[in-house]
Amino acid sequence: MSNADVISCATGSHTPLFDGNWITPGTHIGLIGNHHKQYRECDTRTVTQSTVFVDNRSNVLYKAGELLIPIKAGVISTYNVKAEFTALCQSNTFQRESVGTALSDFITAKLVYDLVQK
Repeated sequence: MSNADVISCATGSHTPLFDGNWITPGTHIGLIGNHHKQYRECDTRTVTQSTVFVDNRSNVLYKAGELLIPIKAGVISTYNVKAEFTALCQSNTFQRESVGTALSDFITAKLVYDLVQK
């Protein structure tokens, strides 16, 4: 996994799917599957070494174990959420640090699928 440039997870996993120590700087990680305070797709190490962008701050801080577990442990705070995706669309401030949205992931996947079908 240390060679991965992109990690995308859409699961209901109750435990982290990978070890944050395996991740190299600059890796894009998209986590869209978990919506439970007590579950998470990534570990605390992944979150602490990441720049965090979310689709909806209040929703994520209500039910995303990926952030709530490290917050409860006191290793990050709500201030670690750098911005919502809408802020990325409204500003060039974040540039390379920015991430896509689930919608853009879906559109890209559909485009690749359609190309493979031809």
